[in-house]
Parts: sequence; structure tokens; C-alpha cells
Amino acid sequence: MGGGPLVFQKMRLEGVPIKMVAAMVDMTSMSVIAKNPAIKSIADLKGKTIAADMASSEYTVLSLYGKHKGLSFGTDVTVVQAGPPLVRTQLAADRVDAGMTWEPTLTMTMRDNPAYRVIVNGKQAWREMTGKDGWLLALGVREDWIAKNAAGLPKVIAAFDEAARFMKSSPDECDRILQGAIKLPAGAFKDMITAPRVVYDIRSTADASTRETLWEVVKQGVSAGFFKDPVKDQSVIHVP
Repeated sequence: MGGGPLVFQKMRLEGVPIKMVAAMVDMTSMSVIAKNPAIKSIADLKGKTIAADMASSEYTVLSLYGKHKGLSFGTDVTVVQAGPPLVRTQLAADRVDAGMTWEPTLTMTMRDNPAYRVIVNGKQAWREMTGKDGWLLALGVREDWIAKNAAGLPKVIAAFDEAARFMKSSPDECDRILQGAIKLPAGAFKDMITAPRVVYDIRSTADASTRETLWEVVKQGVSAGFFKDPVKDQSVIHVP
């Protein structure tokens, strides 16, 4: 399954036998949108409302960034629970001051109103917090499957990598595929992949630098008190 490094670490602490075997998507995809020109940064959301999916990895990154800026979401900012489609609706109806979303809904939402602006995206926020780039999503695999299929794991990762390369090299064809498969509006996928507002970059944890950047995400969660139980080791990251 695909998921956020912080979510995978939380799952493992709760007894789910899962490991991250590859990084998949960088922090670019998560964005916060606002219409009011007075809202120029996260700090300007104090005392205001934001629609966001509080169960998502993206919201976790936003919360960490908020703490970095001295802002507590849920206390300083009222959070309205909403998945990306509902975020789009809440913004259109002016029920919230801002919305946190991700692709492909981000591209479709930005098309709704020329006044919408992205006040921060995940890549910008993460670099500000850590001075580095980070991973929003990783590929998680059950530990028992890895143990039984060690020789097959590189093939699984290679399949994801082939798909990521195809998206970059053939955005028009991918756009046509997604129009038919999930009814994505014409041009939406091409817009988001070429901007780029989402970056698929498959990196196996066989690479030490990939393990390091994935672990940096977990460390940020530890320092912010995201986990109830102590994180004792890096066993959530697979080392071939």
C-alpha cells in the first residue's frame, strides 16, 4: 500500500507488521489554498478556519509545519474535517478561509476560481523545517511477504518505477488513460505532472540516502510528539 512515513511508523507501533520498501512521492503534492489576499502564509490562518482531512499524511505534515511556525491546528486554527472533494466544495461556498488538499483535486480546485492561491506547499514547508527535501508517500509491504518473496521485491519496486517514468515521459497518454479510468477532466493530469505539482520518484530503500530521508520524516514526527509510544529503532524501514 501507499502511505505516509509517519502513518507507517504509527501502524508499526500499533502492531501492524509493515515496512517501507521504497519512497514514492515527494512533499510537493500537499498544498494549502486560500482566496482572501490577506492570507499570505500559514501564520495568517490564526483565528481562521481550514478544511482538511485530519486522518491524512498530508495533514500530519501540515500540523508539523504549523508547530514549527508556532501555530497549533485545532487550537489556533479551527479545522473542518474534509477530504479533498469536500475541501473543494467548502472553499467554493466560502465556508472556510483555506483548504488543504492534494493532487489531482488540487489542480481541479485551482481551476474553479482565479482568485485561489497556493500559500504553501509541502516541499516548501519541509525545506523550511529541515533544510532538506522529504517524502510524503512511501510504498509499504507486509514483513511476512518480504520474508517469503525477497527475490521478487525488486520487481515490485521496478514496476512502480516503470509507471512513474511513463507518467513523466508520456503525460498526454496518461491524461487520456485517466480521463477514461477515473473521469479526470481533460488536461488535469498533464497540468499537475508537468507543473510539477506532484512528483513521483520511486527510490528503493536499498539506497542508504533514501532510508535517511525517510527516517528524517519519522524523526520530525518524534520531535513534535506525534507518536504516543517511543520509537525505539528504524525497523519500519526495510534494509535489503
